[in-house]
Amino acid sequence: MNILRHGDLLLYPIKKEGLKLKKVFEGKKFVLAEGETTGHKHVLTVAPETTKFVIYEDDKGQKYIEMNSQGSLVHEEHKQLTVAPDFYVVKEEQEYSYPDQETKMVLD
Repeated sequence: MNILRHGDLLLYPIKKEGLKLKKVFEGKKFVLAEGETTGHKHVLTVAPETTKFVIYEDDKGQKYIEMNSQGSLVHEEHKQLTVAPDFYVVKEEQEYSYPDQETKMVLD
């Protein structure tokens, strides 16, 4: 299993079978996450001549990516990452605040 890390985003390859998902996007460019302080974006793209990729969500808002061809993930503060064809679940890094007793997302 090849887990991809891009800043505070992790892409885990998983099996699609058995998941109840709703298609939310099909295309060649999608913003996976946007930083709350800088406004910088993690943008997933494929070359114009390649097939489109599909973004799904489950009933809890968890994102999944179905890459049919190689793509790239870019962000202003990180190196470009090559994303191989596969089916991925997108996880955002979380931090736990002991004083507040809660978990929150870490965003660039």
